[in-house]
Amino acid sequence: MILRNILYLLVFVNCSLQIKAQVDPFYGGGALAESPFTSPVELPDFKPYVQGLDLNKVKITTVEPYDLKSLIDTRNRLFIIDTREQNEFDISHIKGSKRVGYNNFSVEKVWMLDRNTTIILSSTDETRVKHVGAYLKMMGFVDVRTISGNLIAWLNAGYTLVDKDGRISINIFLKNRDDAKKLKRGKAIFN
Repeated sequence: MILRNILYLLVFVNCSLQIKAQVDPFYGGGALAESPFTSPVELPDFKPYVQGLDLNKVKITTVEPYDLKSLIDTRNRLFIIDTREQNEFDISHIKGSKRVGYNNFSVEKVWMLDRNTTIILSSTDETRVKHVGAYLKMMGFVDVRTISGNLIAWLNAGYTLVDKDGRISINIFLKNRDDAKKLKRGKAIFN
């Protein structure tokens, strides 16, 4: 009787996980088996890995802001990762995006994502997205993209950003005045 109940429980849990894997990009499901790594401890550390990269050789597919908006509206296996730091993210980010940061990037923040989920990297810094993108590809993610023209292009195209409280924000944190010159909509915030 106990053995039969355990078997029923195992079958139920397995079916539940299979259903979850179909709708939840956080669940790795069988895709983890396709990764060249079976656990996060096998991965090289992020900082040393990206310091050795030749950014001219790192190729990350871009997505135009209007195509990303369409993907957000229609695709359920899409995950937007913001590579900026907490203060930048708090000022504004794409609604629904998750911050993984750059200076304190942690593989644990992305490890459980299904490797077949479309990953969109957002930032205002091309170096950050290329580094994080290259690392995610090394981890086995198959569809990693970045926004063409970054968050400035997203805002210029008329799409909204939200602040840490979920309110629409016209502000965007930028590192330098040259980036601010590219901004047609919204307001640049500096240190």
